Amino acid sequence: MAYSSLFAIPFIISLLLPAYKSIYMDSDSVWRSNGFVYSIIFITSLLNGLGEGVSQPASGTYISDCAVESNKGFYFAFFWAFYMGSQVFGNLIAAFVLGNLDQRYYVLIMTGLVLISCVMFFFLRNPIVQHEHLRKDHIDEDTKTVRSMNH
Repeated sequence: MAYSSLFAIPFIISLLLPAYKSIYMDSDSVWRSNGFVYSIIFITSLLNGLGEGVSQPASGTYISDCAVESNKGFYFAFFWAFYMGSQVFGNLIAAFVLGNLDQRYYVLIMTGLVLISCVMFFFLRNPIVQHEHLRKDHIDEDTKTVRSMNH
């Protein structure tokens, strides 16, 4: 999950190209041409989609491994609240920054947030798979019951 989140970094950084393109409209530079900007955005969007295609199911697996059946709904709701909350706070940051500063500063702030979140993914501990422990305990109890019936 942590490695797949790194695919978001090139996409966020590539958003600097249109930000600088809008500032330097009269530039004849190749890296500010429409073809170059669109192709870089397209390629990095593709990479971001590949990374998120792995990261999203991995986050669900991580949450289900951390929870047992009785509290699984709480953990998924907690994750979903943060996930949807990021939409709200991202838009609030955009409204504040874009209302007061250039677009490039917004992209730089978002790049910093993406870097921080990617680093945090690398510090996640491997979960202790709760449902495996419950299954093992249940099998052990069944085995004890069968043994006691045989004796």
